[in-house]
Amino acid sequence: MLFLESNNGNYNKIINVNSDFLIEDIKQRVRYFVENLGLRPPWNRIRIHFITPEEMNKRDSKAEGLCYSYGDGYYDIYVRCGYSYLYTKSVLAHEIGHTWINHNHIVISKKENEGFCQLLAYQMLYSDFALASNNDMIALSEWKDEVYGDGFRLMKVKLDSLGWSQLLLLLQFSF
Repeated sequence: MLFLESNNGNYNKIINVNSDFLIEDIKQRVRYFVENLGLRPPWNRIRIHFITPEEMNKRDSKAEGLCYSYGDGYYDIYVRCGYSYLYTKSVLAHEIGHTWINHNHIVISKKENEGFCQLLAYQMLYSDFALASNNDMIALSEWKDEVYGDGFRLMKVKLDSLGWSQLLLLLQFSF
């Protein structure tokens, strides 16, 4: 596994489609992160694509990441390049959350679904203990959007009262 040192200047580097080393590092760190939380996404069925802003605009001009789920159990994740290394990791963590929810056939509202995935993105930023991620964390936690922002705050309250392992069990067995 390749990991950047926490004091490495790459944390603020902008990711582009040719950033092979950094993209592989992002994938490995996100995998390690979500597995340590207790999520077991179907890694062998997830295809991750880092694409240009222009390519993402053709799919969804407002999206930073997209997750497509197919009936055969495979997933395609698209991550918009052009963001910092730290923020790009949070986008991928969010999209991996969607694969975990879908793979486990968890039926929750859109607000809870996006809120849970935003919570993963927030925790990914928090786990870096990097000052550069503080602004992204604040923006995420204060987002005024009814689905993403309110959903995040709803799931954060659940996390704060239950912890990760109990929250994951609640999602898998209560709905």
